[in-house]
Amino acid sequence: MDIQRILDSKIVDGNTEMTVRDFYNRMGSPDFSFERYLDSGMLPEILRLGEHFLAHSDPGECMSEDTLRYWAERGLKKEYVSDPEGDYIVFSPLHPEPGRKYPMLFTIYGGNPNLYFVETLGFTHLAAEEQLIQVIPAVEFADREPRMDRDRPYELLDRLTGSYPVDESRIYMTGFSHGGILSQWNGIAHFERFAGICPSGIRPGDGGPRRPGVGPSFMIAYDYPVTDALIRAHVPVVYCIGMAEQPEHIPLYHENYAPVFEHYIDEHVSMLRPVTRMNETPDIDEDTLRKCADSEDPCERVIGLPLTNTHIETYFGAKHYFGDVPGKDGVVRTRYIAVENQPHHPSASWARLSWDFISKFRRDPVTHESIYEG
Repeated sequence: MDIQRILDSKIVDGNTEMTVRDFYNRMGSPDFSFERYLDSGMLPEILRLGEHFLAHSDPGECMSEDTLRYWAERGLKKEYVSDPEGDYIVFSPLHPEPGRKYPMLFTIYGGNPNLYFVETLGFTHLAAEEQLIQVIPAVEFADREPRMDRDRPYELLDRLTGSYPVDESRIYMTGFSHGGILSQWNGIAHFERFAGICPSGIRPGDGGPRRPGVGPSFMIAYDYPVTDALIRAHVPVVYCIGMAEQPEHIPLYHENYAPVFEHYIDEHVSMLRPVTRMNETPDIDEDTLRKCADSEDPCERVIGLPLTNTHIETYFGAKHYFGDVPGKDGVVRTRYIAVENQPHHPSASWARLSWDFISKFRRDPVTHESIYEG
């Protein structure tokens, strides 16, 4: 793989043509260092995951013989479904075992409507390794308004579970950026169908109530239902957030920290409420957030939340700051991971680290109880 050639090649982001190198710089905050990103091993691994796409990126090659062969060699069958309500791609085991049921994983990207691109994010490679059924629904932005209804993944479930050998106790959802908000919404609003969610590139609770005029115009307002049922829902969730994202997301105690999203602490407190309630973890108030700025724990300072079981690990040359929040019953269903020098783009470690956490949980399809099998 000629990394320098790839970095200097041109891509189109929205209406702007730029090099791959410029794209990553655009997605980074002023603290982002492209050279560190390249030297760390994180970017080379991301490019390795997307190697086939980068070499065959024309949309017409989405279902080409080369593309189908690439995934078949890894044990996956790829299907593209055209649907009036929104197209979607399904990856499933190439040779399913008779009578076996497989976990299903939704993957949603944000502002890029190219379904073909999503298979470069690591989760399709994960589906091959773990023998999962992966579903990639379309997200299109016409006039910067999402065409896909926020409930679309939930609405696909009955059709998909009737057509594929799905283990209905193990249906998961992940998404990046606006796809992260969509995965969070479906996991909260339709918790009875999802065993776990892993949003990335968003703040916890993002998309909830915010002050008028704050944030880009394409964001949907999500009124997360904080009901008695949600408080008993137990929704395993792992947030994976870059420490150099544009717009910035952490630490949460900063006010007006980002050039795009104006950060208000009272908004953070409001947006965190569905997350804390669903897993019966302590509510967070403004004073608690502010105190994290002076915490002796580096993970609490980086993320901006009170955490337990904190530790730092290195993947692909980048430090990862981990922190958990246990529920009343002592089970950890909420995990935060902050990735050093990671811009607003999925990290190479996101898929594996997220799956290793949420795959320990399933949800009983009849009683809707979240069951920990760690």
